Amino acid sequence: MLWILIACLSAFLMGIVNVFDKIIPTKFSSHYKTYPLSIGIIGLPITLLLLIAVIPFSHTTLSGVMLIILSGCLFGLHATIILRALYATEASRLFPVVHTHPLFTAFIAFFLFGEFLSLFQWIAILIIMSGVVVISINPSKGRSGNGLLLKALLPIVLSSAILGTSNAVLKPALDSSSVILTHAIRLIILFLILIAFNLNKTTWADITVWWRHKKGALRLVTTNELIAQVALIASVWAISLGPVSLVSAILSASGLVTVATVLILGKYVNSIVNEDITLSSISFKICGTLFIIIGVIVITLTGTG
Repeated sequence: MLWILIACLSAFLMGIVNVFDKIIPTKFSSHYKTYPLSIGIIGLPITLLLLIAVIPFSHTTLSGVMLIILSGCLFGLHATIILRALYATEASRLFPVVHTHPLFTAFIAFFLFGEFLSLFQWIAILIIMSGVVVISINPSKGRSGNGLLLKALLPIVLSSAILGTSNAVLKPALDSSSVILTHAIRLIILFLILIAFNLNKTTWADITVWWRHKKGALRLVTTNELIAQVALIASVWAISLGPVSLVSAILSASGLVTVATVLILGKYVNSIVNEDITLSSISFKICGTLFIIIGVIVITLTGTG
């Protein structure tokens, strides 16, 4: 089916984008808010031009626009949390946990719409949570008491729940709005939030330095942003064509792409991304990631009642 191929494309591209979301701020930023601000400043005009171009050929309703704005606000909050956490957390540990978001979509359906979770789905929840714990283990810390990174991962789990809600809200919005229009409005809200939350004297001074002396940083941010735009358009398109739970399951595989990319590039860029690429650490990351993906696939394939 077409939506499966589109979702796979989105997952692959976002898995790569996630790695550079770690590399760019680690290499170029002196403040954790600089990179989110640069995304907003570069992404906003690109998306505004896209919106202006598609408005004459698009359709929507007031309720559709309101749902898109809500989805964009949630997406912006999710991105704010993740980009802050990414400054201090390994990408290969962070993004597999982020991509538990289909799990939270199932919870939303259960609590808001009374949809029943089957035994298999509850088992899948345990598998996913086990994966989160496995990824959070840092074997290099031994028995010092700092081997678990659960405290650092709690905000990431929260952001995953927010992303799951954002995607759930997006599905009914697409019933009355075109894909590109939905994508453009959602990302404009995202970029405005990133600018509002991260613009201050320190970050503006940092961005100014980028503009004057670090042209490579701006080129990387722009390239990464353009790839992300393609990936996010593909994700919205896939959601419009297929069941949102199944699409979300496929999109969650981007966490595996991130881990694979980090492992491939690790020894070449480890001085930048500061990833633990010891055999024991890699084993935990791969095992935990597979747990999460298996659990997410089970919970989405079994439906919600």
